[in-house]
Amino acid sequence: MTHMVGQGTGGEGPRPTRLQTWRGRTRALVGAGVVAAVLVGCGNTATTTPADSSSSRPTDIPAPTQWKIKTDDLPPGWHGISPPTGDFGGTLCGVQFEPTLAIRAGVWQWSPSDGKTLKTPALVQWVRVYRDDQAQGVIAALRAVLRSCTKDAVPLAEGSEQKVTFSIEPITIAGTGPETVAWRQTSALVNYEVVMTRRGRALVQFYTVGEKLDPDVLARAVAALKSTP
Repeated sequence: MTHMVGQGTGGEGPRPTRLQTWRGRTRALVGAGVVAAVLVGCGNTATTTPADSSSSRPTDIPAPTQWKIKTDDLPPGWHGISPPTGDFGGTLCGVQFEPTLAIRAGVWQWSPSDGKTLKTPALVQWVRVYRDDQAQGVIAALRAVLRSCTKDAVPLAEGSEQKVTFSIEPITIAGTGPETVAWRQTSALVNYEVVMTRRGRALVQFYTVGEKLDPDVLARAVAALKSTP
């Protein structure tokens, strides 16, 4: 996926590329010299009050937590760690993850560590709540493009002519339906497995990142949404 590029909307100016935002983070996770980008979010408008997105960035607004999973939902030995920084916006094979800015946002991260030392794979959960049913359209567009898109390239940094090429393939996560899309993207540097699913007017995204991924982690995370809150 090329969700590492993208421009802000609503006059917020250029966003950092996902690859650029995550370069330092992933070096800490998988060792110096490894460069990677990472993904995205979940939420529900039922218990949140809309905010004026023209005057606030969604990351400045208290995040909805009713769809946040718990550490106990993950395999033994996983702990919460500091979440990534940066914006959610990006693209995969030309599909924008966030055509218009969210009104609520949240991000959390876990790792199979002692809670102090970062290790991979890492799991990230993003929450993005929208004023309209944008989440449904994004998921439908991603499902469509994944039928034919097998490769995508992402700038190494914003404005850079150097690119990292990912191989892309759709994957199946047990228990998911038509309002969910999942895929794997791999490069010589790092691997991702990504799930996007919809909860009302919210987009929930999980992704794992690392050199080797645990196939059970995403399945557990998505399954936990059924019992949350």
